[in-house]
Amino acid sequence: MPEVKITVKDSPIKNAIDQYYGFLRDLFNPTDIQNIALNSTLVTFDIVRDAPLYNENVFRSFTDRKIGLSPTEFGPGSANFGDRFSERYQEMIEVVVSDIDRNLSEEDQDKIENYKRELRLSERELEEAYLEMNDRWQKYKTDSGITNSDPEILEKQIAYYNTFAFATKLRRIKGDILQAHEDMSFVRMRQYPDQESRILAKLYRFANSEQYKVARPVNPRLEADDGYDDIKLAQLWIYGNLGASFDVGANVRPSGHLENFLDNQGKRGFSIRKKVDDVTVHDSHWKTSGSARKWFFWKVSAAVEHKKHYESSIKKVNSIQINFENVAEYWVNRGRWYSSAIFDYGYIKEYLDNHPDTATDLSYAITSAIIGRGLTITVKFESTEEFETWSKLDVKGSASFSLFGINVPGGASGYNSYDFHKKVDTAAKTVTFVDSSDHCRLLGFRVEKLFETDEESRARDLLYWEETMEPELEALSSGKISFKEFLGE
Repeated sequence: MPEVKITVKDSPIKNAIDQYYGFLRDLFNPTDIQNIALNSTLVTFDIVRDAPLYNENVFRSFTDRKIGLSPTEFGPGSANFGDRFSERYQEMIEVVVSDIDRNLSEEDQDKIENYKRELRLSERELEEAYLEMNDRWQKYKTDSGITNSDPEILEKQIAYYNTFAFATKLRRIKGDILQAHEDMSFVRMRQYPDQESRILAKLYRFANSEQYKVARPVNPRLEADDGYDDIKLAQLWIYGNLGASFDVGANVRPSGHLENFLDNQGKRGFSIRKKVDDVTVHDSHWKTSGSARKWFFWKVSAAVEHKKHYESSIKKVNSIQINFENVAEYWVNRGRWYSSAIFDYGYIKEYLDNHPDTATDLSYAITSAIIGRGLTITVKFESTEEFETWSKLDVKGSASFSLFGINVPGGASGYNSYDFHKKVDTAAKTVTFVDSSDHCRLLGFRVEKLFETDEESRARDLLYWEETMEPELEALSSGKISFKEFLGE
């Protein structure tokens, strides 16, 4: 079925992105070193009332990402490790600390190398322990007639491991791993030449030790349906991430309980109208260009006989009114592995000067996520010609459409199911779409500039990459391909 695609550039409201950007800037009032980054799709996602740890993983999946351009192309799901801000940051710390190690005495370097050797041996022992546990479980499962389709298979696997006290062995090995990290840190903290290098050594320990990693469930059903509490979830993780139940990453958490967002009220709305010229120019603030060419004003799969009707009708749009039952900002709380102060350190400045790609990736950090729920969007037209086409638009069927970056997929989204309604008012010349009250969407981010860069050069390089990857990015943002498919995995 052919697609109708009309970008903001080709729409009747050519500065629609600027009006939207101005609304968010006025609402959240970023400081001089901050900015608002839009997401080219108001991505839909689940907040599940009885799955708080899963909700934290959703938050981390959006906010622990490299960002350097607006609008971003973030889709749902956890970022690939190479695209996580934390991974890039920690890689930088690791290289810089290794360089400082080389200036220590030969005796201290030998000590650190010995501790690294002990660390590798313990990590190998841990892998072998997991393999042994799994082999013994597979034999027991076969002998006991337990099948993979057994709904209680994870509980039975935990019970089996508990019976043989595997946790004691794992705890001892993980203690050895932690001790190796502590011993290396002890040498560095005593022998490093200045306060800046010692802080980097401390950050290295927090970034690399598994003790400071945070595991969060990737599926809400463990908490919401199966009743797993912190203890049972911890057992799944201790015994080797049973059932691939967790995403493991840096300590990145929201500033509040996301479940409360479903009940809190914070009604906000804005209009996007023709003939509004006094606006904050998005591309000027971001030193970029072409946003209106990438952002879709209207996109739908339509039968050939309807295609021209949609194209004709969209040209008659006079305004779009967008309202939310709640719009809120959740700040990013990063753990002890992170400090923005290090970007003023000489060690880090020298590293970034020699690694411009890393400088591009780390020049901005996401400091908050801006989310909304309970969307109502009303499109007002200058005339009612072609309204029959809108009456026939099926908002509950298998087809999907996008209006000003707001994707409306048919059916359910993730764990929760949502209703979506449409109302055509010929007298008022409006078409209104209404989300479920608890249907959540990502609007954008507050970002903070961490250090000075050549903004125009950075934006130009990122824009070139996005333009090169435009077909794949469009397929990702519209949900046609998964993040793994985007990466070619």
